[in-house]
Amino acid sequence: TVVADLDRVNPEGWNTTAAPTLRQPTDEVLYEVHVRDFSVADESCPPEQRGTYLGLVHAHDAAGGKPSSGLTHLKDLGVTAVHLLPIEDFTAGPKEYNWGYWTALFNVPESNYATSTADPLQPARELKQAIETLHANDIRVVMDVVYNHTSSTGEYSPFDQTVPFYYFRTAPDGSLLNDTGVGNTFADERPMARKYIVDSLKHWLQDYKVDGFRFDLLGTAQPETVRSICKELLPIRSDITLYGEPWTGGGPIHFPKGAQQGLRDWHAFADFGPD
Repeated sequence: TVVADLDRVNPEGWNTTAAPTLRQPTDEVLYEVHVRDFSVADESCPPEQRGTYLGLVHAHDAAGGKPSSGLTHLKDLGVTAVHLLPIEDFTAGPKEYNWGYWTALFNVPESNYATSTADPLQPARELKQAIETLHANDIRVVMDVVYNHTSSTGEYSPFDQTVPFYYFRTAPDGSLLNDTGVGNTFADERPMARKYIVDSLKHWLQDYKVDGFRFDLLGTAQPETVRSICKELLPIRSDITLYGEPWTGGGPIHFPKGAQQGLRDWHAFADFGPD
């Protein structure tokens, strides 16, 4: 565990580079990106940057009959935002491949995507550098966030070690509920669990200047949680991009498709036609 002043790892231009803005949500052109996959096989990218946050912003023009790659390719495509598959710290060994949906810590950038894991601040430093460079090139950053479950519970969970039996949904006998299909479900109906999610989102929005969030298994969330997110985040960033999956991993759906109606600038996937 490291206590850090994140302002001390800000890249040059962090306080002067403006984030791209949207006039309306339908102007967004999203491009889904897995940080590792985006550059790990890009021969034009320096080897030490392949598969990392810095690999996202490596630029290479088309030449010799080969197409552009990296940041140049994103600009050529005309995207307005990259949707980063989960970069919240997830359970994976050094350089072990993972999609990122096995979240361990909500507020920490994944270290496997840094060029070095020896310095605990390197992931924060390089993620900020990547975001600043994307912003400088008029590309927004949307984080795929997984607040519906964690990779561990009990003695291996910082939540359970803080307040046992509070942060996860349980049956009357104390056993974990499995609304997500992966063994546990974050109990956002409980006030401090809900506050933790909102505070975490504000952390990424303010300390890392991300431009939006895509919520995994949003159907597990309580409507009050979604309303709280809108209430707290929209005054900070009026053009923030907010959307998610209105389904669960098998448990009851609390925020179904259509529940977003009436909520300012909140959007949901449609996995089938209109009801």
